[in-house]
Amino acid sequence: EGDKSKPKILFSSDLVDIIWENANPNVQLVVEEKTSGYFSYAYYKNGETKNANYVYGYKKLVYKNLYSNIDVEYVIHPKGGIKYSLILHPGADISKVKMIYSDTKKVSLDKQGEIHIPTMFGDIIDHAPVSFYSENLSKKIISSFKLNGKKVSFSLGTYDNSKTVIIDPWTVTPTI
Repeated sequence: EGDKSKPKILFSSDLVDIIWENANPNVQLVVEEKTSGYFSYAYYKNGETKNANYVYGYKKLVYKNLYSNIDVEYVIHPKGGIKYSLILHPGADISKVKMIYSDTKKVSLDKQGEIHIPTMFGDIIDHAPVSFYSENLSKKIISSFKLNGKKVSFSLGTYDNSKTVIIDPWTVTPTI
């Protein structure tokens, strides 16, 4: 029963898992811009809930060679959400890159080319990617998401595969 004179704390959570299909299991993680504060996380391992406490945060995470000649860079966006970029080095094959979302989520692609993942707090929106050459940000390359069930991949128009290309979507999470 408990003491009814004390307020109850209600906690709600919703989890969306994303797996990079067939990614390099020996990817190198490079962290940059350590934050001053600590974070705590709950996660599942072998069917049990585990806790990780007093974990430093970083403003930028780079996964080097997540796929052959392809890096993924995550940064915390100052206006909200998470910004990730795929960095295609010369010779990269974008058709190898695939994200698989949680089985419990219905992933959709809208007319604006944005991915929507529903949560109990509102949709997570992965805005349509903007793509360009690393040495010429104004030279845009046609790009879009492709959706096959819960699997998201990328499509690029004609581009020079001997140059470094950036694919740059922006993920916005619901505000509570």
